[in-house]
Amino acid sequence: MMEYIVSLFKDYGVEDHPNHSFTLQNGEKQLSNFFSEIQLFNYEDSLEVNNLDDIADYIYSLTGMAELRKQPREIMLSVLKENVSNGILRIPKEYGIFVAR
Repeated sequence: MMEYIVSLFKDYGVEDHPNHSFTLQNGEKQLSNFFSEIQLFNYEDSLEVNNLDDIADYIYSLTGMAELRKQPREIMLSVLKENVSNGILRIPKEYGIFVAR
């Protein structure tokens, strides 16, 4: 979810600092050290936000997003508003499970 939000602010110099622990993005590589057969089953989901002030408050509350939190609220709301469709900001969420043998 935060990867998507950070991507909205790339024009403002906000960079994504990926999680280096076990994730959906790097899990297959890590598991391949121990298993020969690995399958990833993704679950498509999204967060639908209709109050941009709420999501801005949430973003500003995240201590791990220091660069993003430096953005002035007016810019934060403007960028979020640019990505609203039919009154809804859809933020993709990534969920899934690995099956390894």
